[in-house]
Amino acid sequence: MVAGALCGVRFRQERVRAATGICPPITLCDKGRPVTRIDYQTWRVPAMNSRSLTITYKVFGNDLSGTFSQLDPRHANFNGGSVFMYIVNHKSDPVKLVLNPPSAWRIINGRMEQTDQREWKFPNWDRSTRPRRLLPTGAEKSFKCRARNTT
Repeated sequence: MVAGALCGVRFRQERVRAATGICPPITLCDKGRPVTRIDYQTWRVPAMNSRSLTITYKVFGNDLSGTFSQLDPRHANFNGGSVFMYIVNHKSDPVKLVLNPPSAWRIINGRMEQTDQREWKFPNWDRSTRPRRLLPTGAEKSFKCRARNTT
């Protein structure tokens, strides 16, 4: 990122307009930077000579179709491509993903290295978009398949 440049945050473009379930980021992000909406899927934030940026936004996770992301008292299922932001022209950069579910919930996905894992590093945005499932503790079931434990 060039110091002082504007960085846009864009969601994956799809015909289903996945970004329509995204509430706009708060109008001022960390350090009082203004957040300006450019179009239905792009927001611009001035870099202000900083090497990092934190943006807080909300996702409407119940589009009733069940095809992308859901959130209800029983579970959360996130399709990263319809939820996680990226910096325009920087999708190929390394990504750090941090998920903070309610304290009584756990995260399940194919990249789990430990049961209480909350943080992952990926070589790029596309690799970070694999679905993530969050469940209340005790909601998952275990079984054995060919002598291997499966949760």
